[in-house]
Amino acid sequence: SSNAGSVYVNGGLVYWAGEEFIKAYTASLWRDGTLAMLSDRYSSAKSVYADGNNIYVGGTEYGVGGRIWKNGQVMPLSYPAGTGSSEINSVRAAGRAAYAAGSAYITGTNHVAVYWKNGPPVMLTDGAARAGGAAVYLSGRDLYVAGYATYAPAPIITQLWPHTPPLSLSTHPNTPPA
Repeated sequence: SSNAGSVYVNGGLVYWAGEEFIKAYTASLWRDGTLAMLSDRYSSAKSVYADGNNIYVGGTEYGVGGRIWKNGQVMPLSYPAGTGSSEINSVRAAGRAAYAAGSAYITGTNHVAVYWKNGPPVMLTDGAARAGGAAVYLSGRDLYVAGYATYAPAPIITQLWPHTPPLSLSTHPNTPPA
């Protein structure tokens, strides 16, 4: 069985990313219906993007961390210090740069919202709230990350970065001031 989580059309070609179940779910990419396995580990693919002839897939190899695959090959990523696990939920590219949004669990804190550019992480939150990046978007030279932050006992607050402070798109009586 299979599961698709993202689709992208480029130059008349249809790409979709997800998981194919063989012995376990495995990150996969389909190009016009032709399957390519991205990993041989328990993994997931959550986002696909095409930039010219390069195809980027963002996801997670469980037990390893967030992954970006470029043309089927793992791109090297680094993780924030103390990271116990991480995941990538969205990927984009422009020119020679690949961007991804997701989260990292920093031991002793919460999940933090993170984006990556060509490997190094940029932490968007400090661990005071459980947070994560869900989508990344480029407009010219501007990078935007949409995601969430949960400040107990408030419900999930929708956030938009890179605004300083982050732009909260939700309101609730228990929402911390921006």
